[in-house]
Amino acid sequence: MYREIYIPYFVAIMLNALKEEKDLRDLEINEELIEKVYNRRILGNEGKHYFEHYSQRLCVFYKGIGGMEEKAARALLRRICSVDYYPINLAFGIYKQETGNDDYEKFMDLIADLGNDFYIEYDPKKGLKFYSKMLRDWWRVYYGDNE
Repeated sequence: MYREIYIPYFVAIMLNALKEEKDLRDLEINEELIEKVYNRRILGNEGKHYFEHYSQRLCVFYKGIGGMEEKAARALLRRICSVDYYPINLAFGIYKQETGNDDYEKFMDLIADLGNDFYIEYDPKKGLKFYSKMLRDWWRVYYGDNE
């Protein structure tokens, strides 16, 4: 079971989209409408702007290791968004590949930064996962691994 941490911003986005859809089409809010709004409006082109700042922030705030920190962060998020939990050892491998740096402490600093900025969270027993299912789904749609 996926334990969702509800961030008020994400709740507000969903409630606003549901209200707009209900008002525009005079529909009853039910499970089918919620799924439709989530998949088409939130994750679709109409909702892209709600989350784009999460991607843009990486190039502003993740400038360490001669600019390689952003590259590593993007590569990690691309992998983490495709699974429930991503093993920390595999994440460290991605970090080393993207940065050319095998300093585990620096890697864990990056993981802490991504956690403090509400991208991911780290469970020492399970690994890394996105902090929010909505952000995870959005990231997977726009930046996920297509392999």
